[in-house]
Amino acid sequence: MVKFVKIFGLLALFIQCGKNSSSFPSVTISSPKESDSFAFEDQIPVKAKLEHPRLERYRIEVAKKDGQGSFIRVNGSVSESPHHIDMHIPLEEESMEGGAYVIRITAFTNDDYASKSVPFFYIKSPKATKGLVVVYGTGGQYGFSILPYDESPIVKDGFVGDSIQSVVIKNNDQLVILPRSMGNTKIFSTKNGNEEMEVQNQSQGVGYFFTALNGTERRFTLANQLGMVQTREKTGNLLHNFTLENNFYAAFVKEGYDNLFVQQKNPGNTNSSWVIYNPRTALELGERFTNDQVVDVFTAEQNRWWVFYNHANGEGLLRWTPGGSVANYQNDFEGKILSVARLNNHRFLVLSTGGFFEVNVQQAGKIPRTQFGQGDAFAYNPDLNRMAVIDNGTLREYNMASGTLIRTLSIPQNAKYVHYYWE
Repeated sequence: MVKFVKIFGLLALFIQCGKNSSSFPSVTISSPKESDSFAFEDQIPVKAKLEHPRLERYRIEVAKKDGQGSFIRVNGSVSESPHHIDMHIPLEEESMEGGAYVIRITAFTNDDYASKSVPFFYIKSPKATKGLVVVYGTGGQYGFSILPYDESPIVKDGFVGDSIQSVVIKNNDQLVILPRSMGNTKIFSTKNGNEEMEVQNQSQGVGYFFTALNGTERRFTLANQLGMVQTREKTGNLLHNFTLENNFYAAFVKEGYDNLFVQQKNPGNTNSSWVIYNPRTALELGERFTNDQVVDVFTAEQNRWWVFYNHANGEGLLRWTPGGSVANYQNDFEGKILSVARLNNHRFLVLSTGGFFEVNVQQAGKIPRTQFGQGDAFAYNPDLNRMAVIDNGTLREYNMASGTLIRTLSIPQNAKYVHYYWE
């Protein structure tokens, strides 16, 4: 009997230890409620209970429900379990647009974590669309035209740089132009076209230096040949900065789920891969080895991405789960993909050298949108449900609901990009 009791006691101890070492913390949120809505400068009442024997810390985030970034973050330490959170979080972030958001609370032990989220709606008057920006360049020089709907155009040109990329940062009223060679990355105001700041090209004019550019509604990320990946805020200050290993550089970058999607390449060979990075820690969260060239990516749901790509044998669309599966959705857009815009959660508009096509990832196949003709690049405005197309020295703007042409403008023949801008 004594031997049995000893064995039973050891077994119980083993089970208890195993349970403590592998269980996840418990997170219970009592406020806010799913039906709650808040406006700018309101305070969100946050109440929650966190439990685990080895609870160490927690994080509270206000994030967009569709995964497009985290706006407010609060970190705290824990000295006992259960730990009760009772605080108010002010909604004072100017860059937050109105829409669907979540409060996400994550509890951490020394080796595990668990999260719970509660959705809420944020009410904020949207910025008004002011007009269009066209960026053009050739022969080592570039310029841009700001084309307001109700004012005279602003034209700025004569800047040094070649193989340019550009992006408009909506909430910052900024146009960012990156030349892959011969010049500095410059940030201009979309209000008056004036240069606000620049990021230095360190190659001293020899070969490519900057390699990739992308932006969200409030910040931009650029990469260079040294392997550096930098995310900068409106003032140009560095928010995140890390360097890729093994001489890789980023040929494509885009933010989503508060992480970065990077296509990294080795300049010494053809090795290439898609990698998801945590930009704060440079931690690699998933990788896919492929030579498929990314055109654009969009978040699907947590930890899943829609990827539009070109490769030697054609082009396509797939859904990638980092560290998991790859699901092919479309393998033919009748030519090289040039540009993509997201119309809603499931619908995308694709411009290829074969024309415009609409894809619904909940259905098979693609739909030709011949009413929009051909183009070199395009921009979509979800606020107005309009689309602007640049095509061989012409800018055409369409009403997307009816497919009708709104206006046509003459622009430089060497136009590369078109963007909407707001105020």
